[in-house]
Amino acid sequence: MKKKLGLFGGRFDPVHRAHLAMATAAANQFKLDEIRWIVTGKPVHKKTFASAQQRLEMVSLALKDLSDKRMKLDDIEVLASLEGQANPTYKTIQALKTNHPKAEFLWLLGEDQLVNFKTWQNWEWLIENIGIAVCCRPNISQTMQYSTFETQKKFFKLKNKKLVCIEMLPDDCSSTKVREFISKGQPTFDLITSSVEEFIIKNKLYINYER
Repeated sequence: MKKKLGLFGGRFDPVHRAHLAMATAAANQFKLDEIRWIVTGKPVHKKTFASAQQRLEMVSLALKDLSDKRMKLDDIEVLASLEGQANPTYKTIQALKTNHPKAEFLWLLGEDQLVNFKTWQNWEWLIENIGIAVCCRPNISQTMQYSTFETQKKFFKLKNKKLVCIEMLPDDCSSTKVREFISKGQPTFDLITSSVEEFIIKNKLYINYER
């Protein structure tokens, strides 16, 4: 049987409970043997507030707190950025496919990532070469992005590809919310793991956060 690998890319700025829940739900739903958390080095579409190394460390801490052997940290894009290389998603997937020729891959996307999907480099190649599962934010049907989401689903269908949904309980937690709470001195409670919270406090991250 082919090994089933989930690929979960993102800024993780910082990593929070909804990220962990989404990865766990996907691993359970699609019976994935492993999920590789790919921290983006230099995101193209959004700015970052913590360095690539700091975000990598926070994901490492969160995964240790989660203690799920299926979850693995992958620094492929961070290493590329440190060497001054651009590493768009399609290049990451090409490299992983070369390193794991017998594996079956599933790319995990947040709904906000799907909205911008057609702006990604070689996005058509991605549709043709990897399965894609998306997790929708709560109340998506009430947002401006809903029509875009439906359009993307129809486009995948035209390409004879299916866009599957990750089934999980609604959670309105976001990295933006965590950054705002920290900048205002509000407790993060269970939004992030204890180790990530300690790391943020120690490194004084997001104190002067502004959108």
